[in-house]
Amino acid sequence: MTDAHGAGAGHRARPSGETGGPPAARIVSLVPSATEIVCRLGLADRLVGVSADCDFPPDLRGIPALSRPVIAPGLPSPAIDRRIRAGVHTGTSVYHLDEAVLAGLHPDVILTQ
Repeated sequence: MTDAHGAGAGHRARPSGETGGPPAARIVSLVPSATEIVCRLGLADRLVGVSADCDFPPDLRGIPALSRPVIAPGLPSPAIDRRIRAGVHTGTSVYHLDEAVLAGLHPDVILTQ
């Protein structure tokens, strides 16, 4: 949906005489649902980093995965639950974030929860 000036929802109208779309933003999305929204908004080309859990749409392959769970996959559900609860109780993250790669990507926007 656009306004009278042709600006899309969420974008400010450009002053008279200015052309082009919004400035290109370098986006990192660490939440799969947010990544899907970015893609549905037609901004997939601006994604420079995602989480290891971001696997849709399939053409995201090749974008650096910046976070991964600290708990090994394949554990039984009760063991995963115990480890996550222990981490939350001690204030430890349940994800590892590759801060060096994140910094090197120079994102303008980081989507997380």
